[in-house]
Amino acid sequence: MRQILATLLLGLLWSEQHVSAGSMPFQTLASNIGEGYTGRLECSLGESSDKNGCRSKKPPLNSFPTNRNYGQSWECKWGYRQKDGLCLEIDVPVNGYLDDTGKSWSCNRGFFVSGEKCDAIKVPLNGYLRDGSSKSGWECDRGYLKEQDKCLRVVVPKNAHLIGGFSFKGWECNRGYRKVKKTCSKVVVPRNAFLTGDPYPPYWRCNRGYRKITDTCVKIIVPRNAHIKYSGADWACNRPYIKKNQRCALPEITK
Repeated sequence: MRQILATLLLGLLWSEQHVSAGSMPFQTLASNIGEGYTGRLECSLGESSDKNGCRSKKPPLNSFPTNRNYGQSWECKWGYRQKDGLCLEIDVPVNGYLDDTGKSWSCNRGFFVSGEKCDAIKVPLNGYLRDGSSKSGWECDRGYLKEQDKCLRVVVPKNAHLIGGFSFKGWECNRGYRKVKKTCSKVVVPRNAFLTGDPYPPYWRCNRGYRKITDTCVKIIVPRNAHIKYSGADWACNRPYIKKNQRCALPEITK
């Protein structure tokens, strides 16, 4: 019964479409029906499918057939770009190269994309090329700062040193000194204190057991049954004592 229905369907399709040139071959249709046709056309290499069947389309020059049995059956060769059904050669500018895909181009190191050409990156005096392909693909040498399209020398004051080139000032004061406008002033550390290296005042801290009062460090008087707190700048009562009038006393027991 299945073979009879397949034969009738095959005859009907043959009579209506006459299997004109470029349509799906008779053998392909018969094979599909005999094996249980699913509605999806299996086209040969170099053919593409549409609602009318498999179509043999001559690929353009500088292309090659694909193994796809749907949609477009060809692709452009490496170094060519598809446009309006044709494969046009990619025009690589001077100081440029084809990228790994073979479908576009990039500029060599030291050049940047400018429209359809590669222009040279202008590196100023005391500057150097960095990775990247942008127009501003350069940085200043250590000791110089970028100012528009130039590299200006960093003026380092006394008691200071150069820091990374990405800093807006290019220098910082040595340990023990603080920045005052364009100079470095010595940090005055009081007795019983030490430098912290903090970038904000007062730049120093009292030793443990001392408390900061204005610009000095005053020794903390620890009462009986008390201890220096974790911060080192105050005291607290030992348990079960409680703080009362700057001393430590036992809590009153209520009956």
